Amino acid sequence: MMPGRFFHDHGMIRRHANGLLEFKVGGAGLLFEGWLLLAEGQLFAILFDTVGQTPIFVIWNGVPLSKASFLDGIDGPFDPIAANPPYVKDGDKPALSHDVRHEPDVALFGGETGLQGVEAVLEAAVRTLVSGGWLVMEFGFGQEDDVRHLVAARPALRMDRVRADLQGIPRTAVIQRS
Repeated sequence: MMPGRFFHDHGMIRRHANGLLEFKVGGAGLLFEGWLLLAEGQLFAILFDTVGQTPIFVIWNGVPLSKASFLDGIDGPFDPIAANPPYVKDGDKPALSHDVRHEPDVALFGGETGLQGVEAVLEAAVRTLVSGGWLVMEFGFGQEDDVRHLVAARPALRMDRVRADLQGIPRTAVIQRS
């Protein structure tokens, strides 16, 4: 992997009822799948490189566990910030598939327009990113123009590019702090 290049083209972390976090991330010939467990200031990871067929076992000590809403109460500065805010319109709830509905509402719904979480993340980025720092943020289907306008309305931020998902749909904004 080259410095300054993004590692993932897609990623997912899902919390299961047993407390384990299912983890998948990959792209460009790399794919890691596995499980993460946060316990008493440690992060235990059991991952498998499905391309290289290599198991990976990692324990990180001293992992701070903080609960916050869009970095409120957590001091910066940061570089980078990765965010997947809730971006589904409240009114779209009845149309969601069962596969999506297992997620808690707070993780899915971003208000009437679906953009409340996106705006909160952008405000947090203005407040906490270092100059030259990066925000990588997922957004919903059909929200690219809205996200571009929201970024443009914040002079401290600059839209670098938008990345498409594996189906070619614009889904990830790459934004730099001036």
